Amino acid sequence: TPQFGNKHMVIFNYGSVVFFNFGESEAQQLLYDLRPFCVEPIRREVQMTEDYTIIERPHLRESCVLQNDLTVLRELDLHSATVISTVMAQTVALDSYSVLVDKMLDEFTDFNHSVEKTGLFTAIPKNDLYKLVAKNNAVLIDVLSKLSLLERSDIAWRMPQYVHVWEGLREEFEVEPRFSNLKYKLNLIQDNTKFFLEVMHNQKSNMLEWIIIVLISAEIVVCSMELCEIKPTWAMSLIERLS
Repeated sequence: TPQFGNKHMVIFNYGSVVFFNFGESEAQQLLYDLRPFCVEPIRREVQMTEDYTIIERPHLRESCVLQNDLTVLRELDLHSATVISTVMAQTVALDSYSVLVDKMLDEFTDFNHSVEKTGLFTAIPKNDLYKLVAKNNAVLIDVLSKLSLLERSDIAWRMPQYVHVWEGLREEFEVEPRFSNLKYKLNLIQDNTKFFLEVMHNQKSNMLEWIIIVLISAEIVVCSMELCEIKPTWAMSLIERLS
C-alpha cells in the first residue's frame, strides 16, 4: 500500500531481522551491510530463517483471515506489519535458542557419560559446569527480557483490531508451546547441574574433613609423645608440611 510502501525491513535488538517484499539476494546484501553495527554477527550458514505469505485484499470483510501458512489482510499497514514482524522475529529467535539449548543438553549428556564410565564426579571439569550454568541463565534471561514472549504487543493492547493477527500468528507458529518446551529443557539442565555441583561440593567437604581429622590426630599423637618426654621430630616436620 502507499502508506506502508513496497519494501520494508524491521530490525530487532536481539538479532532478528524481518523483510517484507525482498528477494533472497537483496536480504543477504542488507544483512551484510548491517554486520558492522552488530556485536556478534551471525554467519550465514547458521542463520535461522522462516518464510510467511501475506496477501492484501482491500474488499475483505474482516480485518484479517488466518489460513495455513498465510494471512489475508484487508490492508498491510504499519501497525499490522509491526505485529507480524514481531511474531516472526520471536519465532526465528526461538529456533536459534532451541539449537543452543540442544547443544547444552548434548554437553550435559557427555558429563553424564563420564560419570557413568568412571563413577566419579571428579571426572567432570568444574569450570565447564560453571560455564553451563551461566549459559543456561543467560538463555532464560534473554528469552524473557529481550524476546518478551510473555507480553502482548503494544499495538495489540491499544488497537483491538490487531489482536486477532497477534494471537493467530502466535498460535500458527506455536510460540507458547515451543517456549514451554525450551523452558523445560533449561530447568532440566539447571536442576542437574545444581545436583552435580552439590555432589562435588560435598566430596570436597568430605576430603577437607578427613584432612582436619588427620591433623588433629597427629597433634594428639605429638602432645602424647611430649608428655612421655619423647621428641617426635619427624612428626613435627610432618605437621608443618601439612599445615
